[in-house]
Amino acid sequence: QMQPNHFPVWMDIQTLPSDEPSIIECPTGTIPILRTNGSGTIAAHSYDGQLESAGLIYQGDVDGVRGVLNVWEPKVNNSKDSSAMCVEMKSGGEQHTDRIGAGVRVFPTLSGDTFVRFHISWYDGLYKKSCIDFNCPGFVQVSHKVGLGARVRPPSVYHGKQTVIHIQIFKV
Repeated sequence: QMQPNHFPVWMDIQTLPSDEPSIIECPTGTIPILRTNGSGTIAAHSYDGQLESAGLIYQGDVDGVRGVLNVWEPKVNNSKDSSAMCVEMKSGGEQHTDRIGAGVRVFPTLSGDTFVRFHISWYDGLYKKSCIDFNCPGFVQVSHKVGLGARVRPPSVYHGKQTVIHIQIFKV
């Protein structure tokens, strides 16, 4: 897989925010691989409970999106519950919508615990298939600094220190 040779004008890769936690650091030439106590795979996950979302619709060509997420570690009631927030791009119409996103989630079915972790996700609207992290066919990780599924810590504390992560998704 080739490294990007250019970045969007709005992306300053020299100055990363100092408050962003370093998730992981591996030696050059290696990538992090998460080992979990869970099954490592996700069965079809139905949302028979409450699902809330908010978004912004922009008509026209978009080459990228960025956002800042405050990292919380909400308590989930059981292994079937999950809580997530992400920055996501969508493309397509009502019959075929593709999505790609990155963010944090507490998802015991996937990770085997109730810690907040960094994840990416992808949805193919044509074939109605989705995947998370390394379960995405054709996905090759090139960064040795970000571990998919890695725990993000410390989480934000109510009326205390806040932890944020900066997410950027763009077309190269």
